Amino acid sequence: MEDTATLAVTHLSRYDALLRISKTLATHRTMRELFEVLADNLHMVVPFDYLALMLHDAHTDEMRLVVLEPNESDLPFVSMPLNEPGPAATVWHTQTPAVIPIPDEGQLHPVLALIRDRGGKSTSWLPLTTAHGRMGVLSFGSRLSDVYTDDVVAFMEQVAATVAIAVDNGINWDQ
Repeated sequence: MEDTATLAVTHLSRYDALLRISKTLATHRTMRELFEVLADNLHMVVPFDYLALMLHDAHTDEMRLVVLEPNESDLPFVSMPLNEPGPAATVWHTQTPAVIPIPDEGQLHPVLALIRDRGGKSTSWLPLTTAHGRMGVLSFGSRLSDVYTDDVVAFMEQVAATVAIAVDNGINWDQ
């Protein structure tokens, strides 16, 4: 019985934090403002060491990296075509979250290799979609190999939905 009560309290505190963050993200009218606060706010509700927000550019049909935490300037890429295989393209096309463990050795997609080079052991990729359409993909990476359980990913889907709405609002405000 005690474990059930502890689990319920944990779930309620997660959703309470998500509600607070939703209000914070909704107050930012421009994409620039949103991007400036995104990583700090997501740390409150999602376990991650690395964060990437990739938005779809309809003119080039590419996924363009717009937020990276920690911020790095020596990236080997800032965009990738959707017709090239990779985690972001797969999640974009399937609209299904993916958890990808990162092996210690072996050849990997350049995005996963970059995360491994920075100590990452697992990643979670989530579609950003609203009623207006597909916005992009939100990706989290962790130095822990077992952090993205089914329960955590289910909650992260709610986080991604909140971020997608904030991104959609920012795009509409900018236009």
